[in-house]
Amino acid sequence: MGISLAMEITGGGERLFPLNRPVMVLGRDSRCDLRVALPSVALRHCEITLDGEAIKLKDLGSGTGTFHNGTRVEQADLSIDDRLTVGSVTFVLVRMDETTVSD
Repeated sequence: MGISLAMEITGGGERLFPLNRPVMVLGRDSRCDLRVALPSVALRHCEITLDGEAIKLKDLGSGTGTFHNGTRVEQADLSIDDRLTVGSVTFVLVRMDETTVSD
């Protein structure tokens, strides 16, 4: 089993982004682990840290902010089904099993 960020896509369905490293940076820069190529997203917007069962979110000084369940945060502890918004994109933290299929 693993943890992923799920992003709704136009026409239904979702796109999954596995959180498969201890630290993953989200941002517009091509060197980010999860690239979101939109002007509302900072070059290095935020990072997600996996430490055992703990999942932590940290804003990296983005201008538009990082939102956890609708509240702007500098840091937050994440749980399954939490919503993470960077710029104009919202992800949901999901637990994946072997039978889950991504579009």
